[in-house]
Amino acid sequence: MQHDDARCSTLFLVDKAIGGESDAIIIDPEDAVPLSQKESARRDVARWLDTRRHSSTEVWVRVTPEFLAEDLAAVARTGIDGIMIAKCSVDAVARCDSRM
Repeated sequence: MQHDDARCSTLFLVDKAIGGESDAIIIDPEDAVPLSQKESARRDVARWLDTRRHSSTEVWVRVTPEFLAEDLAAVARTGIDGIMIAKCSVDAVARCDSRM
């Protein structure tokens, strides 16, 4: 499987942040990932979440209302501390709540 070097480097930096003195990190692929690479990015983030070493650093993931179902399917799991909804609305919170 091929990975985009920039995404792999970014997840490496997330690993470093978890090992440091950060109170929390937010993984935010919402605007940083081109539409054509969103599915691959979701798989990379999901794999990182499944294999990360645990620490006292909180891990939050930012999702987007336009792709809420796909984003939550990739990142909603035991072990993350929270989910942030980008461009949040009452409808987006209700849809997120119904999927959790």
